[in-house]
Amino acid sequence: MGNDFKQLRAGVQSGDPTARESMAQLVLADLRTFVIGQMGREVRRRAEPEDVVQESLLTFFQRLATFPPDLDLDGARGYLFQIAKWRVSDVLRARKLEVGESAAPPMDPERPEPSVGPVTREDERQHLHRAISRMRETYSSVLRCCVIEGRGIADAAVTLGLTEETVRKRLSRAREELRRILGEQ
Repeated sequence: MGNDFKQLRAGVQSGDPTARESMAQLVLADLRTFVIGQMGREVRRRAEPEDVVQESLLTFFQRLATFPPDLDLDGARGYLFQIAKWRVSDVLRARKLEVGESAAPPMDPERPEPSVGPVTREDERQHLHRAISRMRETYSSVLRCCVIEGRGIADAAVTLGLTEETVRKRLSRAREELRRILGEQ
């Protein structure tokens, strides 16, 4: 199975949809079981297990090239389950959104001023993502990994295929660049 998995991985990385579907089928049943086991009642109120499964698979496929080259199926499952844990944690961290500008009542024609509610966490998150998207990929990937996904330096180094020292330096520089970009806006 080791060689088969390496061939399948190569197919996925080259963009072969059949290989991607085959790899998904290899892990899908275990991933669903894992996600359902991780999700408590509070998480199920906020997200469907299948949504978490699909988001986890998507992230896994996006990061597949960054995983160690000698990765086998069991190792891939380990990475996938860790990604799924982060997705479940993201759902738990997401508080009930306050009413923001997009959910405010429509403007009253008698009162020309716009109705604006408080800024929500989602508004802030979108602002941050827009700023990060303007950064160089070497910095934005480290920020996404360490700050947005909450990974440690060691885990980020493995995921990104870098040394821990490189991750520390890039994270410091990325924060400086992010401050500069946010200051321009």
